[in-house]
Amino acid sequence: MNGRGWSPKKLDGCVLWIRASAGVSLSGSDITGIADQSGRGNDVVANGTPQLVSNAIGTMPGIALAGADGRYLKNASVQLVGANAARHAFGVGKGVAGAGGSYTAGGGSFLSTSTSTSTSVGRWSFLTSRVTESSVYGDTQAGNVTTNPAEVLNGLSMVADLAYIGGTGDNKLTYNLNGTQKTLTLNANAYTEPNTPGFTVGADANYPAYRWAGYLCEVLLFNRVLSTIEADTVRRYFGAIYGITIP
Repeated sequence: MNGRGWSPKKLDGCVLWIRASAGVSLSGSDITGIADQSGRGNDVVANGTPQLVSNAIGTMPGIALAGADGRYLKNASVQLVGANAARHAFGVGKGVAGAGGSYTAGGGSFLSTSTSTSTSVGRWSFLTSRVTESSVYGDTQAGNVTTNPAEVLNGLSMVADLAYIGGTGDNKLTYNLNGTQKTLTLNANAYTEPNTPGFTVGADANYPAYRWAGYLCEVLLFNRVLSTIEADTVRRYFGAIYGITIP
């Protein structure tokens, strides 16, 4: 599956693939938009002035969101997945202290599949850490969860992924960081996800201050949960590109 010419978009259900290394439109060092590499045409445009940096992880570029709140990428018209439907999100990035928003290094949102600004609905934002703990959010019916123990993400280059099997109730989320599945503990009430278009990359639309603190290199989304073999292949694909060891 991972031979010459293979890429994640060859797997069924790939609906978004944003890369710092492909399809980037610039004005100076400011990103104005990035073309979706999934083949679905789900391109994003800049909100504020996210910047492209070289050598974010090794020699690979990344998206930097440091500075004023409201720096992220967005698409206001596309609904990537149905409300409370299954999905599997992957993110490649590096935590950098002082690089963005109210989260500590390595915190903030890789991807939010809703642009709702309501606090009473679920935005299903895929975050990797909060200020004092390492967390991932699945604010749909699954609620949000905390990894145990917390991770030290400052300076960490990571391939992280969050799978949501859909539906209601607890135990709907699976989180993996650099090839290791993490124990998750539910720590908040669940919400109902809105059935509306729009998504954001690099921040949660409801909490723009909580943008990604570091460099974003890849954001990938499937409209289903990948099999164990498929998910491992995607992790190792990114690990090989970015020099991140995936067991």
